[in-house]
Amino acid sequence: MSEARVAVIGAGFSGLLLSIALARLGFEVDVYEEHTGPGVPPHCTGIISRNTLSLIEYIAGPLPGSLIAQKFDGVTICSQGYCRAFKVLGGLIRLDRPGLDRHLASIAARLDVRIHLKTKVTSVAPDGKLKASNSVKAYDYVIIAEGARPRLRVELGVGCLEEPAYGVNYITTLNPCRLGRYEPRTTPLVAFERLESPGYLWAFRDDSHCIVGIASHSTRDIRRLLNTLRGSLKGAYGGPIYIGHTVRPRLRRGRVTVFGDAACLNKPLSGGGLYPQALAVKRLLDSARNRSLARALTDSVRSVHRTLEASAHLSRLALRRPKLVKCILESIKDRLGPIEYDNYRRTASQVLSFTRKASLFSCDTIGSVMGVIALLRGALESTLNPSLVSHFIRPRG
Repeated sequence: MSEARVAVIGAGFSGLLLSIALARLGFEVDVYEEHTGPGVPPHCTGIISRNTLSLIEYIAGPLPGSLIAQKFDGVTICSQGYCRAFKVLGGLIRLDRPGLDRHLASIAARLDVRIHLKTKVTSVAPDGKLKASNSVKAYDYVIIAEGARPRLRVELGVGCLEEPAYGVNYITTLNPCRLGRYEPRTTPLVAFERLESPGYLWAFRDDSHCIVGIASHSTRDIRRLLNTLRGSLKGAYGGPIYIGHTVRPRLRRGRVTVFGDAACLNKPLSGGGLYPQALAVKRLLDSARNRSLARALTDSVRSVHRTLEASAHLSRLALRRPKLVKCILESIKDRLGPIEYDNYRRTASQVLSFTRKASLFSCDTIGSVMGVIALLRGALESTLNPSLVSHFIRPRG
């Protein structure tokens, strides 16, 4: 690739990881960040798989051990009072998320990426001109990695323009660590309950505190959780996230492309972005040479979107119908092995292939067996292979 000038707007995980890749490809990169530093403010738990860690290290090099805050061998899924623990392939780790962003910024700086802190970009034009700190600069490419809250991308009509949910983590002194009727012990716990707005809850324990969280579009849901924690709060962090969203937005206009949360690179069920964003950057690195950046970046994002889109319907179903989640959890046979954590399509295929068909259909999920069958057909036909769908929705003669 030529030594073109690129502006990346946002020094979060996606913007920094992408800027490292662009610098390695020979671009001259400027990163604009409105806050005082990378990782400010903290907003997510940072729980990822070993696979995601490998993707990050493929791009940025080995991470120091100090960035790994915790290790888990699996996750516990709960719904409607029923819980099931799952081993995860390779296990899970929790990263120091603010520390990760600072580490990525230091690597980017060593690659001659210029990071402009406390510099808010107020406008971006399709011709590559941006306005920041009352000055106008022109770039060959501009990449908007501003996060889930639409701002700059709205006027351009690109990227995720849906209203994001809000994800909040409460740091508490609860002992034992509890999320309503549930208690996370050795693994993180995710709970699908009937909320005012489709969403989910989670909890895990670190060395000294209990972290209890919620993702929902409803401020009432968030206030209800907050009220149950009063008297034990030590702090909170969070931010807007996309859950149950559409994953095929317009990605590009003129010289401007969106990336990261702004491009809907989030897992549709959890809103987690580190896996799909790191995967898109890796694919860019693997395929970008001797191609235009805009085309190469768009193609890499689209390829990840296809993976995410395959599970989007199923994710929306889980967020809206916790009884169906409970039904599936109760129907799983005991010999299920470690599950895939990042790719929900594979996870669903693995879990459903180990369910007891009779007990699944006897569950009164939405009022009738035929309703369950119709619901499963709509959710699974686009995500699982036809033979597996047939296993659940057609009687065998």
